[in-house]
Amino acid sequence: MHTLEHVTEEKRAELAGHLNHSLEMGKSYYCFEITLAFVRLNSPLAMVRECYNVLSDLVAWGYPFMRRLPEKKLETIYADWVVRLKKYLSRDELSDFSDEWVALMAQEKQKYEALLRYGGEEKHKE
Repeated sequence: MHTLEHVTEEKRAELAGHLNHSLEMGKSYYCFEITLAFVRLNSPLAMVRECYNVLSDLVAWGYPFMRRLPEKKLETIYADWVVRLKKYLSRDELSDFSDEWVALMAQEKQKYEALLRYGGEEKHKE
């Protein structure tokens, strides 16, 4: 949220445009690259830029995991999230945007931890 508060309205509109473009291309999963790059390039805080740079590198490692999904699902898996993120940006609801982004990242963290823990298989009931 700090970065969003410290950029111009035009920069936030540019971010919304990039998110919208990812939807139009059927690649809602680009929302990670788009948002991480935005913070990495626009944050006034060097430590935040460095952390987001590392996160951006880690996103690239996640793409092979995404290939386990059916192609149709891959195209739309994050579409609802992107629509909400765009809505919050367009309404200048920066706190809601930030909360939604944190929730998305937390969801993905849990999903990939489970994937690594169980090898992509559902946990067997004991």
